Amino acid sequence: MINLFISQDDTLVVTVFSAQDDSRTVFAKTEAEIRAISNVNVESITEHNVTFRKPNYKDSVDIFKTSMTTDGESVKVDAATLRYERFIALLVDWDFVDENNEKVSPSRKNVNLLAPELADVISESLEDKIYN
Repeated sequence: MINLFISQDDTLVVTVFSAQDDSRTVFAKTEAEIRAISNVNVESITEHNVTFRKPNYKDSVDIFKTSMTTDGESVKVDAATLRYERFIALLVDWDFVDENNEKVSPSRKNVNLLAPELADVISESLEDKIYN
């Protein structure tokens, strides 16, 4: 039987990778993508898992509304706001730790502190899981 409804307990796990190259931290959706980056230190490759709730219809409507503006004649959607609000609304957990190896709580405040490149990779991976 095909399930037509989404439970609040249904989740999607997004896996992303980070590593150090000569001068910076790099991020990718797959380990192969990380390994393909020139000068990457393969011994620094780290896997990260981020858990999101699977969006239901109400989630989709609410998230979409937060990214819409209207001037009375037309409606515009801000794609960056849409991705950000989807990330925040659906985030359940992650395995990120701080410099003391203490778990960092998955909160709006801490999402705001993520490296933009990491947040982009997570958001792209989440969209892949939702729509593909």
